[in-house]
Amino acid sequence: MYFPPEVTEREFPSLIRRFREITGWSPWQKRLEWVQDGVSATIAMPHFWRERFELELAFATIYKRYKITRRHPRKKLTIEQQRVLSFVSTLVRCYEQLSQRGQKRLRGMILDSLKSDYGLAPLAYEMKIAAHLMTKHFDVKFHDLETGGGYDYLAVKDDTRIEIECKFVSGDIGRQIHLKRLHQFGEYITPKLHAHLSHVSGGFLIQLTIPGRLHGQESQHAALAALLSRAITLQEQEFRFNDNHMSVSRFELENSPFDTRTPEYLHRHDVEQFVLHTFGVNNKNMLIMYRPHRHAVIVVLQSAKEDRVLAGIHRQLRASARKQFTGCLPAVLCCHLADLHEHELLSLQHKDDKGLGLDYMTSDLIARRPQLLAVTYTAPGSLVKESVLIGSVKHQSHREKGPAYTIRNPYHSFAEDSRYILF
Repeated sequence: MYFPPEVTEREFPSLIRRFREITGWSPWQKRLEWVQDGVSATIAMPHFWRERFELELAFATIYKRYKITRRHPRKKLTIEQQRVLSFVSTLVRCYEQLSQRGQKRLRGMILDSLKSDYGLAPLAYEMKIAAHLMTKHFDVKFHDLETGGGYDYLAVKDDTRIEIECKFVSGDIGRQIHLKRLHQFGEYITPKLHAHLSHVSGGFLIQLTIPGRLHGQESQHAALAALLSRAITLQEQEFRFNDNHMSVSRFELENSPFDTRTPEYLHRHDVEQFVLHTFGVNNKNMLIMYRPHRHAVIVVLQSAKEDRVLAGIHRQLRASARKQFTGCLPAVLCCHLADLHEHELLSLQHKDDKGLGLDYMTSDLIARRPQLLAVTYTAPGSLVKESVLIGSVKHQSHREKGPAYTIRNPYHSFAEDSRYILF
């Protein structure tokens, strides 16, 4: 199938209506209630819910406005709403061109997504790749949906045929501290620390290093909560207990991100940058407890045991390259690394002191699967608004763009053929 991937704001109301009709509203209502309850109930990491279920929450705001006004929004959309509309527009138009079998399978994927830990994000990634192929003027055949197995897409243009497999990989894979575990830990310790925080003033950065994995058992949470209570109460600069190491640094609230009266204006990214520039600590495993003009406590959790992110990614991609492709046509493996920022993707490209990096890892993958023409790695991107000319009229179009890092197989027969360059 092929259609121009650009969408105008005038088309949004119809696309939203057709999208809701695919599954009906009941499964959406259950999911949205669950996500919204999670956002309102969370104490330590509301951003975890907002980032993990961004599409669902954005769709909820759109539908809420529709229930009140009986009209779908077209203007003054948030970035998150624009992103979900970009996803909706691609999915609806793909769905309507599939066979009955393909439609049934895609509907099942939506329903499964509304029950999964990553929500709609993996399906949205597949739709984004399909839309990208169409921007390259490829006819996209939904091989997996229509046949029930193998690679995701067959990209066809003239005599060029390329098998495409999409792989959505958690950025937590191989890490000692998973984002979901950190969220659970934050929910456990925050209420327990509030009593100690009532007598604290000023800012504190607490770096807590544990010997291994944060596994989520209550006994581990209780032990770490006791250490954090001691750090807040006694304000010792550094101490160790049962292979756990704790260091405490102070900072002034003035001229920090916490110099604000309203917590809703406190952005996590600003805190991360403050910690990096002030203390030289670059770690996303961060919990924040804050009371305006009274105190701010930043807990950075890390493990003494080394993360093995690349090894985990390698295992998953090696299995995909072995099982999904036929071996008869050039193949491209598209890997999206969720929970990673652009700078983190860039940091994985090059070899570390042990000789590991995306380049080295992918070279090994290509050596094992010579049918691979290229492997492309992406991280979460941003949505851009563009003006497109349709006929003689200019319209606003929405398209998602983000970092992509492609490693090509130099030994493939089409390695230098421009017709096979997709990214």
